[in-house]
Amino acid sequence: SLSSVPHELISINPIINKSFNDTSIPTAVDVDRFETESRELFVGRNQLCSELPLIEGQTIIDLGAGSGLFMELVSERLGPNGTLICAEPSAKFCQYMTQRVNELSNSGQRAHIHIVQTLPHTLIHSDIQMHKIDVVYCIDTYHHFEYPIEMLKSIRATLKPNGLFVIVDFERIPGVTIDRLMEHVRCGKEIVMNEVESVGFVLVEEKHIFKENYFLIYRSP
Repeated sequence: SLSSVPHELISINPIINKSFNDTSIPTAVDVDRFETESRELFVGRNQLCSELPLIEGQTIIDLGAGSGLFMELVSERLGPNGTLICAEPSAKFCQYMTQRVNELSNSGQRAHIHIVQTLPHTLIHSDIQMHKIDVVYCIDTYHHFEYPIEMLKSIRATLKPNGLFVIVDFERIPGVTIDRLMEHVRCGKEIVMNEVESVGFVLVEEKHIFKENYFLIYRSP
């Protein structure tokens, strides 16, 4: 629960995730909102998943996995020896993903999938710490981080040395980005890069495959 966040931490955007924690709002409404927030990534999800720096058999975290949109594609890529951990603070989304996992076909050909409800400010969790994590990716969720520096430090602590951290998120360019996203997304790519690099991550590659979203790959020291 939100009460588990240390009281000295101040959320930089307390309302951005409000509906995801509001049980009076139907999950279907949230799923629809989340999966269509970036139409570009929804339409391009096959290409996006093929561009993620994943190797068969790895252990991967989808951070802020939301509705589990990429679960099927990524678990297939990782194969039966891989593990996909879908980490998500919203109880509603965790329940939805659990259903989604149960409905997946040919489970023998895909990675083990674990749904883990995490806290809003950290990835540190007993169900995650029992694994050695190769890659953490967050797709259209960095701008939902309420405690970005704390979260980044925990990602670094969770990854193996030389592990990879992938961010795909909205560009925020005045005069180019639509007004709705200018309001919704708190900062542009440069500030995100400054935040990520401030905790020690090193940029490995930037992929230019989308118009509305940037795609950054970082290495953990």
